[in-house]
Order: sequence, then structure tokens, then C-alpha cells
Amino acid sequence: MEKSILAPLKDRMNGVEVLVISQKDDTVLLGPDRLVGQKMTDEAVRKARNGENSWTVEKGKGGDSYLTGYAYGDGYLNYPGLGWSVIIRQPAEIAFASVHQLERFIILSGMAAAVIFGILGWVLAGWIARPLKAITYTADLLSSGTDAEIPSSSLIKDVAVLSASLRNLVGTLTKTESKLNYMSDMALHDSLTGLPNRAALDEFLAHAVSKAQQNRTTLSFLYLDLDGFKKVNDTYGHAAGDALLQQVAVRLLDCTREHEIVARLGGDEFVIILHTSAARPMYEAEIVAARIISKINLPVMIGGHNLHVGCSVGAAVWTPDGADTSETMRLADEALYISKRSGKNRITFEAAS
Repeated sequence: MEKSILAPLKDRMNGVEVLVISQKDDTVLLGPDRLVGQKMTDEAVRKARNGENSWTVEKGKGGDSYLTGYAYGDGYLNYPGLGWSVIIRQPAEIAFASVHQLERFIILSGMAAAVIFGILGWVLAGWIARPLKAITYTADLLSSGTDAEIPSSSLIKDVAVLSASLRNLVGTLTKTESKLNYMSDMALHDSLTGLPNRAALDEFLAHAVSKAQQNRTTLSFLYLDLDGFKKVNDTYGHAAGDALLQQVAVRLLDCTREHEIVARLGGDEFVIILHTSAARPMYEAEIVAARIISKINLPVMIGGHNLHVGCSVGAAVWTPDGADTSETMRLADEALYISKRSGKNRITFEAAS
């Protein structure tokens, strides 16, 4: 039995010990030379005596762990057998070497896969985020008022849908803003001449008064209308009169500075607000008024006709310590009528109190 079964088995398997245990007194009948003749009372022997056939991991007397298989020889058919217990064991480090190797392989493979997929995920995330970053950057530019266009993207469907939606949204908002700006502009400007209207004049005065109070300067109001305009309308028609008003608006703008205002109140009435000094406001306003009268008196070619109109001006000066601007406007209006009654084509001053 030792020669035919046990020896070949030990040769094929590294570190394997095969023990045959007697039923009578648990003596080792066959096995390693150091154990033959000794009693063996391991747990595996007890389980084998109970008829169990299985395996277990147990510690030997030297503290080494063994993978141990055990079985009980209960004969064959009518033969009851000799009642031997068979114990086969192998050092656990040898028995589980392939398992430990597989564990290491799985761990290393998992770590390598994690690193690879981490790098791929980072690259993929960057690839996906690149168009989103471009959209975000453009959105920041738009929020700051810079003219920019949302970039389009066709690489990723969801990003392409987002880009298209944002482009449509920005386009709609731009059109809406343009319409609102146009409506706001129309609400503050005269439709015929393009000059600011009374509402725009009120807004301008609010800022101009604040600035003049800070700088301790004055505002000069020039209230004017055209002499002979009704005759032009009656003689050449309203179309010619409208064209004349447009030319007058251009000339009035030529006589003023960018931070001043020329407003049309209606018909042929205009108001000009000048920023003047605290020392000589009437002198400075008179120079501008004289320039205006001179320019308005120049002929205007409309429809093949040289049209002539004059200009009467009433002026009043607002000071930071004086009355409010509405009172100054009233005084300038009264001064205008004095100019018209005094022969027209001239300037008359009323000083605000």
C-alpha cells in the first residue's frame, strides 16, 4: 500500500504527508518516519473516527498550519475494513500558494485597472468639460456686458443640445433687450428730430443738478422757438416744415457740447441746458445763444427752396443756492416771450432767484 499508493501520491504533491492511523490505539501505521509508531490525537482523527470525510485547516504541534483532509476506511460491500483513518495534510503556505498568487494578481490587476480607468476618466471628464468651460466662459463675458457668442459643440449630444438652447436663449434675450432699448429710446426721444423729449430733459436735469451742486457751478436754460416757422408751414406745407425742424435740430446740436442737452418740447419750441461757471454764467450763455441765433438765421435748402427762419431766445440761470429747476424753466419761458415782443431774433435774460 505504501509503495503503490502513498509514495506516488507524495511524489506528485509538494510537501504532502499521508498518514494511516490505526483504529485500535490511534497509532500512526504509515506516514513520515518521525511519526510512525506514535499516537495521533488531532481533531481531524476524531472527526474521521466519527465517519466524516472532509477537510480543515489546523495547526500542528510546531505551530505550523496545515490543510488537512481526512477520511475513514469503512470497508467495501460486506468487508468491514480495518477501521483505519486516513489523514492527508500539506503545509497551508504550499496548499494555498496558488490562492495567494491569485489574490495578489487580483489586487495588482484591480489597482492597475483603477489607475487606468482613473486616467481614462480624467481624460474623458476633461474632454466633456472642455466645451462646458467654453460655454461658462462665454456666459461670464455676456454677463459682464461683452459682446460674445455661445460656442457650438457637436461632439457630445447633451452638450450640443445645451449649447443650442443657450444660443437660442441669448438670441431671444438680445432681441428682447434690443426691443426694450428701442422702446425706451422712443419714449425719451422726439420721433421727428431724434432730440431728447421732455421726459429725457427731466432725467438729464436730475443728474445735471447733482453734478452742479458738487462742483458749485450753474446751469443756464435757453428756451427758444423759431420766428417765421408758421409761414413756412403755410407756404410750403408740413413736410417742408418737418424737414426744416430736422435741420434746425442739427444746427442746435452743433452749438452745444456733448455733456449738455438740446430737447424739443413740441412744435418749434426747444430747450437747451448749458453747464456754465458760477462767475459769469450769463456771459457764457449769451455767447452760445448768439451762435445759435446766427446759425438758425442761415437759409435752409428744402425742396429746391431757400427757407428762412429766425430764432428768439429766453434765458435764465439756475444756481445751487437758488430756486428749483422748474422755476428757472418758467423764468426762461417768460424771457422768451419778452424777446418775441421786443422784436424777435434776440436773447433776453431773467435771473433765477
